[in-house]
Amino acid sequence: MLPFRSIFFLAIFSLAQLAPSQEVLEVSGSHVSGGEQNSMSLPFRMVNKLILIPVQINGSDTLQFILDTGLENSIICELGVDETLELKQAREIQVRGFGSGNMIDAIQSTGNSLNVGKMTIPNQDYVILSNNVLELSCKMGTRIHGLMNLQAFKDFVIEIDYERELITLYKPGFFRKHKNLDSYASLQMEINRGSPYIDLTVITDNGSIYPVKLMLDTGAGNALCLDIGSVSAYSMPEGSRDCFLGCSINGDIKGKVGRMEQVKIGPYHLQEVLVSYPDSQVIAINEPVPGRNGSLGSEFLRRFNLIIDFPDKKVHILPNKAFSQPFHYDMSGLEILVPVPDEHRYIISGIRKQSNAALAGIKSGDEILYLNGIHASQYTLDDIYKSLSGNISKKVKMELLREGKRIKANFRLKKYI
Repeated sequence: MLPFRSIFFLAIFSLAQLAPSQEVLEVSGSHVSGGEQNSMSLPFRMVNKLILIPVQINGSDTLQFILDTGLENSIICELGVDETLELKQAREIQVRGFGSGNMIDAIQSTGNSLNVGKMTIPNQDYVILSNNVLELSCKMGTRIHGLMNLQAFKDFVIEIDYERELITLYKPGFFRKHKNLDSYASLQMEINRGSPYIDLTVITDNGSIYPVKLMLDTGAGNALCLDIGSVSAYSMPEGSRDCFLGCSINGDIKGKVGRMEQVKIGPYHLQEVLVSYPDSQVIAINEPVPGRNGSLGSEFLRRFNLIIDFPDKKVHILPNKAFSQPFHYDMSGLEILVPVPDEHRYIISGIRKQSNAALAGIKSGDEILYLNGIHASQYTLDDIYKSLSGNISKKVKMELLREGKRIKANFRLKKYI
């Protein structure tokens, strides 16, 4: 599992309560024809194990959206001071996400045109948050404008190739005629509120077997999330630790993280899988999907070539080179923000109590100047987190800026879970 930086998308948006309709935005935009092609490939960029794709809305400049298969509604959450976006009919609403806190003001816009690659998809809806409560760009280290669900692609077969960083959209008839699935395992899929669900099995260290229904959630950076109260007779693994799991539009998501002995998906078994367990009071405030036990996040899904066939209600999986990689949890205890996206300044935003980094004197607000002898300008945020992972007892050397003074701090990585 990744540190919390990439799991704050966990079930980020689950409810929209409509207020009286108001015409608050009016729009015109250009449209581009996608032609009659049978398939289209779209390169994407992986940022903290999440899929970032370029899109245009109503002829806008290019915007960067995270593909989030767990979203019921696509969200626009951040525009720069020099960025504008024209949207069609809109009305005021209130929204609530996964987490504690009150509902917040937003706008729902309908009938918009989405450009993805050479394809134009009409009649798309978006929820625009009134405040940048998610701060995705700062937390991910690059400009991010929003999160996009699968509604735009519901009439296609979607292939996600994590190794090649490529999404391919197929017309169903063309896919069934030309795609060879002999090497894939095929699973039945249920669609609920626009998101895909599959059945699989989790196996605990005492050999107990539990069938579970999990949502495929490419917008969550964790491996697996379970609502422990929804799985009869299930007990949390020994050694599970208190963790800050992330944040949604309503605030913090707290819970525990532990290791599952084994997860069986189709014919494949994955060992020592990290599992998040959100607090029960957090789950209780959200309207549940009948039979749902949790979700599979990108740290699990990225180990497969993944095909989501909406028309035929099937998921096809094929292990890739990442399949055998161990599931790592953060060993540094550090959380890092980028105050200006795509600039190479890195601020410690949080630190786990009693971690080796905390014991070395590192504090929230410290700015990283050098990491292991290399200037911070030579790193991306992904690079920094990779440098803060790896072998247990690996030594980390930092030079920090605190209130105008340079400070050196050294510590060793320590296994937390």
